[in-house]
Amino acid sequence: MGYRLDIARRLKDEFRFREALKILNTIEKYQKYKNHDKTKLLHLKAQCIYQDRTIKSEIRFQSALEILQENSNDSETERLKGAIYKRWYEYTADVQYLLKAIAHYEEAAKRTEEDMGMLLSIVLIKVRQRYSRR
Repeated sequence: MGYRLDIARRLKDEFRFREALKILNTIEKYQKYKNHDKTKLLHLKAQCIYQDRTIKSEIRFQSALEILQENSNDSETERLKGAIYKRWYEYTADVQYLLKAIAHYEEAAKRTEEDMGMLLSIVLIKVRQRYSRR
């Protein structure tokens, strides 16, 4: 599974999300993997979906979050949920998504101290953006 996952990751990094998803779906369907490998696979699938701008925004954000529901709530999963909600906020300017992003970043920060700096940066950037529009 390792080299296929690496190929999918490279495709994602090249913004070739659909191709990456085909590989990830094949891995998921036919491979047996350990829990940590499944976590990596689900994270990558969620990233490909929520970043793919060819999919309508509310569909891609919701689909990515549903994929992450299958996963444990480790720090990386919480960060990804935060990133998805942050992007959703950027598309809609609906503060409920920003608040959810912050909540998930806070949850990630509880698991590892390095996330606290990221959380504070996100909050400050979003507050500044919000008030500079007025």
